[in-house]
Amino acid sequence: MRLYTSLAACALFLGAGHALADELIEFKFSINNRLANGTLPLRDMRVLLFEDDDGDNTTTFGDDLFFTGFTSVLGTAFNVVEPGDDFSIFGTDYEVFAQFASQRRTGTRVADGSYAGNNFVLNTGLVTGIGDNNTTTTITVTPIDNTSRAEKSLHTLMTVGFFEDYYNQLLAGTRDPVTVAIVNNPASGSIAFYTNASDGITISDNNWSTWDVIGHEYGHHVAQEMGIDASPGGAHFITSSVLRVRPPAMAAGPNQGGLATLPGLQLAWSEGIATTLSQIATNERANAVFPNLPAADKDTDYDVYISSNPTVSATMAPDFQFRHSMESLSFTNQGGQFNTMGQGEGNELSVMRALWDFYDNTPGETFASGMTDTISLGASNMMDDLLGQDGSGVKPQTFDAFWRNVWKEAGQAGSALRTSSGAVNQNHAMALAGAILQENGISSVPTGETITLDTTGGGNSSITFNITEQNDDVSNFFNVAVFDTAWNFLFMRANDVNDPNHVAPVAGMVTTGITEAFAIGVTGVDGLLVVGRQYHWVALNDPLNVAPLDSIDDYYWSSHRSFTFIPAPGTVVLLALTGIVGLRRRR
Repeated sequence: MRLYTSLAACALFLGAGHALADELIEFKFSINNRLANGTLPLRDMRVLLFEDDDGDNTTTFGDDLFFTGFTSVLGTAFNVVEPGDDFSIFGTDYEVFAQFASQRRTGTRVADGSYAGNNFVLNTGLVTGIGDNNTTTTITVTPIDNTSRAEKSLHTLMTVGFFEDYYNQLLAGTRDPVTVAIVNNPASGSIAFYTNASDGITISDNNWSTWDVIGHEYGHHVAQEMGIDASPGGAHFITSSVLRVRPPAMAAGPNQGGLATLPGLQLAWSEGIATTLSQIATNERANAVFPNLPAADKDTDYDVYISSNPTVSATMAPDFQFRHSMESLSFTNQGGQFNTMGQGEGNELSVMRALWDFYDNTPGETFASGMTDTISLGASNMMDDLLGQDGSGVKPQTFDAFWRNVWKEAGQAGSALRTSSGAVNQNHAMALAGAILQENGISSVPTGETITLDTTGGGNSSITFNITEQNDDVSNFFNVAVFDTAWNFLFMRANDVNDPNHVAPVAGMVTTGITEAFAIGVTGVDGLLVVGRQYHWVALNDPLNVAPLDSIDDYYWSSHRSFTFIPAPGTVVLLALTGIVGLRRRR
């Protein structure tokens, strides 16, 4: 977005008219970097070159069009069709100007006012002193600025082009071209949204260079073409779960004041995956393609600011609006910094951060829970394995569908998920993946266990597992799964524990998810556990869109806790008398 791009040198070669056949002229076009960090090539831009007969720098009668095409993506030169006879006549007085249109060779373009609007058109200043010198002449044209709307449209197009090129390469195909409509600023704030039916992105003038915002909207386009976006669209608070909180303009849904279950899950997924796709592209290629891109645009934060002027400080003040981190729970707006506790599968920040943790190339970070992020898939494995692009899994349109793909990959010994995490088997891999869900408020938190050992021979030894509910109070059923130290499944409770208390939704924007602590008791563990041995367990909660819960893979998993099967001092009662079951069961 910010593209501060400086579209530095894009070159065009012109063969000398009918003068000397070996004369070659190279035109180099560039655009000023928004933060004055230099210039970059004016890449892949529609351009017409005119010989200006009357010196007015506009296309008038008598001006000769001698080249039409696109500048080079990499800034390399083109051999251009020879200009007409006039080229040799003018000698050293030959005058040329370029006319740029805001369109790429892929068909992606920036339009004025609407998707049906015209491309922006920009004429450069005259280039003079070109003549027959029987040699190669390089003409460096004065860099394009970023003051007028037409100039800014080229910045916007460069930004969109970056994301377009990256995903065309990564996904080995060509995305459908998009039209970016730049509209007038609203009375306050800014405008940015994607329209899937039109393959269109709409932004206001003050979003002309907001890198992360433009990338997010293009991320919607990529997700749609990948078959992983079925969003119903609509307004939403970025820090709040759409399942529980709705903006005032939205009609009430049946699910605790927010959207209905499926549309809410689809909206949260859509917004989260769009940001993730944008940030993956930036993380993978921005340094190579735009080396002068400011740190605020190529870091792992999603930064939103209003581009009210062409030269903004590196801190983005006074245009800064808000920033949220991909790596932590940090959220910063004009009021300061605070943590946005994960609000589960209905919140785009939770979805976004969880997806990023599966992708990211910085394994080993420590989560707030104390667990370690051991999974690092990278872009290609993320697309193929977990986003269904290799055809082996579903193409997820909600987070619970994505989690199904995690289960599938966890079950394959040679999968990237297994090898990157070092998991010994599927259960171990799921518990390591569960640490990501727990960190981002989607799964529950295992907090402790109390063991009561029946020494009478009655077979009533029990364990009370203590958990903290997350997922912003939208899950209804909870359970636990117990494993030996080799991660072989041993048992889970025969019947789920129902959520003992649902909290009424809070109106307006909220920044913390609802949590609740309660206990899950399991009795009759004699014969399954051996006194003095160590075991692992995970907390399980239901995805809102999955019913019935027939097997262990239907649940969201937490990270694991370990315990040794010995009685806790002072424990004298059983909290519940329940059965135990194997891996697959039906309620």
